[in-house]
Amino acid sequence: MMKYRLVLVAVFGGLALVGCKSNDDLLDAKGRELGERDSEIAALRKRLASEESIRLVMKKDLDATQGALDTAKADADRLRSNNGQLASDLAAALSAPKATPKTGVRKLGEGIEMFERDGAIVVRLDSAVTFSPGSATLSKNGQGLLMNQVAEVLASYPSHRVSVEGHTDDQPIKKSRWKTNLNLSIARAIEVRRFLAARAKVTEGRMRIAAYGEHQPRIKAASKAARSKNRRVEIVLYRPASAN
Repeated sequence: MMKYRLVLVAVFGGLALVGCKSNDDLLDAKGRELGERDSEIAALRKRLASEESIRLVMKKDLDATQGALDTAKADADRLRSNNGQLASDLAAALSAPKATPKTGVRKLGEGIEMFERDGAIVVRLDSAVTFSPGSATLSKNGQGLLMNQVAEVLASYPSHRVSVEGHTDDQPIKKSRWKTNLNLSIARAIEVRRFLAARAKVTEGRMRIAAYGEHQPRIKAASKAARSKNRRVEIVLYRPASAN
């Protein structure tokens, strides 16, 4: 009887050991499974963070592109408006009467003179002191003449209408983005009007643009000296209508 009891104790003891080992294996398996799940969750979080960064970068690029499109649209609208004004100014310039000889010339400085013509006051600036060849960008010397001598004359006749008129010589354009002499004379007249409005505080609505290219030369000759004289910008002051 004692023998059978010992056998039973041994059997149950073995089963207990087997049960403990099975539980340990199960716990280890669960632990590994949890570890794998934690790794998967960490990987997903990393992926989500990366995708969020990409989304933010894409949104920033989209906002920048939209801003560029808005700026381009505004520039196009301004260009259309300027083209309309330019066409109107050009039509007025082409219908203007031809110049007559000057009288009573007064030199205001190097490359600038003042005289009367057909009842109007004319301030003439030689292109040699205002613009580089083929350029519509005012030189520092030209800016100084406009800020001082020209601004002083305009301030002396506050009620006079102002016409800014561009002229060139008859040499074909070769190395300039303006393509034709007429385009260059228009660009120079516009630059002078812009500068007078911005820096000399002349009301922009008081000034109009006229451009003649090579079609109204001071001297009708093909010499170098004549061409130099023909390259110019003239600022013409007309009496108000009530004073005529």
